[in-house]
Amino acid sequence: MWIWLLRACAGQTEDAFNPIDGRGFPHHPVIRQAALGPYLVESGILTELNGLRVPAHFDCENLCNVSQWDPKVRGPSRCPYGTYRYYHYLPSRWHACHEHEAFLKSGFSHVRLNLPVVDEEYGEMVAVYQSALRARTSFNIMELGARWAPWATRAIALLRLRNPLPYQLLAVEPGRVECAGAHRVLKLNGMHGRVLCTKADAALFLRLVSSIDHLDLLHIDIQGDEQHLLKHPEVLDVLDRKVYRIILGTHADFIDDYTLRTFKHWITIHHYRFRGSECLKRAGILRKLSGRPVMLPPPGPEAWAQLRAEPEELCFYNSLQGRVANIDGGFILDNPRFVNASQAFSLNDTELRTSVEAKRSTAGKQRRGPSPVEKALGLLVLIVIGTKVTPKEEQLPCEHLT
Repeated sequence: MWIWLLRACAGQTEDAFNPIDGRGFPHHPVIRQAALGPYLVESGILTELNGLRVPAHFDCENLCNVSQWDPKVRGPSRCPYGTYRYYHYLPSRWHACHEHEAFLKSGFSHVRLNLPVVDEEYGEMVAVYQSALRARTSFNIMELGARWAPWATRAIALLRLRNPLPYQLLAVEPGRVECAGAHRVLKLNGMHGRVLCTKADAALFLRLVSSIDHLDLLHIDIQGDEQHLLKHPEVLDVLDRKVYRIILGTHADFIDDYTLRTFKHWITIHHYRFRGSECLKRAGILRKLSGRPVMLPPPGPEAWAQLRAEPEELCFYNSLQGRVANIDGGFILDNPRFVNASQAFSLNDTELRTSVEAKRSTAGKQRRGPSPVEKALGLLVLIVIGTKVTPKEEQLPCEHLT
């Protein structure tokens, strides 16, 4: 037991599995802040990291029942859910779905989660979580093109466990079914927030942001309309004055180019260009989905072998967790008005970085944190002397032991 504790607190924990490279890599330290449970099994509910409860059929087509596939069924309970079938496009989603199914078929009363496999959402998850961890006094998040508001609700779920602060959640989603889903997820998790069932544009954004003093995170995924929003001079002014971090999904090369020019004075934490889906289609990772609702099984080993053989410059970007095949482009941008560029967070960090990066929180000399060995020894001392610790599902990871 002592050896396990020493290894865990020295950072020798579960690897991030990369299905393209077929091997494990060290998880980003931010991801390791997520709580894995165990959580109670609930009918029709998929429990995500940090206990976030989501209707299972939103992303898990393998968990839909026969009646939900009936083409006559309408509304937020039907399968497939919404207009974009994430189950078929993202390995981390379908892996989590089948992991949950395994717990159900095993007849267990609880599930204990694993950290996500590596795909194009991994870096996005890291940046969303890190925004919640670095917040001070309050946390405000806005998600434009929200679907069921996964990024906003995931951020709040982590915030409530690791950095409990007052928060404001704002989500905008034009799809009727998806917007109803966002309302449902907030209610399931006892979260408060404002969800607007309409299209995001400059006028709406300016109206929403006028009532808050800052945005810790603005997440934008509005399917090609991002340039229209970001060309508005008043929007750009508000971004400079109020927004700490932007996570932006792009859907064309010219939008990538425009964003690089427009935000050249911001700190680029991460950028990967729009690539489209051709590589993933050639490999068989993405399959043609017929108009008739039907669930396809995940791709087999031969599809991953084919993807590995694709030209790297056309299909992948490299990360500390291995190669990532992306469809959309993406930016993670920090505002230099609020963030010290010399201390900025990075997706290549190997140690947890939260409070030291923001200018507003760096007054005074920073105390050096304990080394991994010191953390491990401190934990052993606590155990030996019988000090009471937090219940298992609430235990903080070793980064929090001081």
